[in-house]
Amino acid sequence: MCGVEAFMKVSNSRPWLFILEFLLIINAIAIAAGIGFGAALRLNKPEEPGATILHSEQSFPPRQDWPVGE
Repeated sequence: MCGVEAFMKVSNSRPWLFILEFLLIINAIAIAAGIGFGAALRLNKPEEPGATILHSEQSFPPRQDWPVGE
């Protein structure tokens, strides 16, 4: 029996086991990607405002016609 036939026999006899294994692998990949992305966001320390999209401080150039009400 070659490898493909053995795989087909195992996957046909227990399809839920193959699906479970596939979902566990996808879950592990998603967890690793989430941890990596979260750590990159958390550990990123931009030097000036506007250096990244998620920077909390914002600075805008002064305008002479601001505030409008005065």
